Amino acid sequence: MIIIVSGTPGTGKSEITNGLCSLLNAYCLSASRIAIESDLVIARDFVRDTYIVDEQALESRIDELVRGKELVIIESLDPCLLKDKSSLIVVTRCSSPEILEDRMRKRGWRKEKIEENIEAEVLGVIEEQALSCKEKDRVIVVDTCAESIENIIKRISSFVSQSIQ
Repeated sequence: MIIIVSGTPGTGKSEITNGLCSLLNAYCLSASRIAIESDLVIARDFVRDTYIVDEQALESRIDELVRGKELVIIESLDPCLLKDKSSLIVVTRCSSPEILEDRMRKRGWRKEKIEENIEAEVLGVIEEQALSCKEKDRVIVVDTCAESIENIIKRISSFVSQSIQ
């Protein structure tokens, strides 16, 4: 089973991914880390302060890494990564633009990058992408600003455990 954890930056992807991996004893990956470490970054967008990745090569590399693994959880900005192989997409959301802005400011992000990401979050861009590549019952949307990370992890792990049986 492959689970993708996706969401706008600052919505808790890493915390949820790490918590699920620990609780479920899953193989854990970060798509952006793999892209950088495997030299799959093809350009840098300095205006938006982001990397441009060879998506096909990234999918191939992740496919190699997960082969033979029973339970894999991948943190990714792209909810449709491995869309034909993933069983579930968890979309992290934050219902409070103020909290999200504060999280991004603490990371030292520029005002323009913060505004762009808050706009994407308010519009539900990641959730919409997830629903475009996976059936609705295979997408779990969680609000990390309205529910504790611990409760979210327990809820998702319960769902995953039932799905595996």
